[in-house]
Amino acid sequence: MSGTRITLRIDRVVVDQPGLTRGALDSALRAAIEAHLAERGTAAFVGRARATATAQMPRAADALPVRVASAALKAVTS
Repeated sequence: MSGTRITLRIDRVVVDQPGLTRGALDSALRAAIEAHLAERGTAAFVGRARATATAQMPRAADALPVRVASAALKAVTS
């Protein structure tokens, strides 16, 4: 992701399950964004601005922060 600057502002993440820390979510978001950029490039983020976006959290064996990051990324890129 060298040379690419992305600003992602998430006002609030609402999760009805305990166990989500800010540090874990930050790390998971960074990893999800890097993977998305590697796969699709910066075009997926160009011109994207929303007041509100929602996405369903995937049901998977991944850790909670990874699933929340996946849903957040889906919300801002779809």
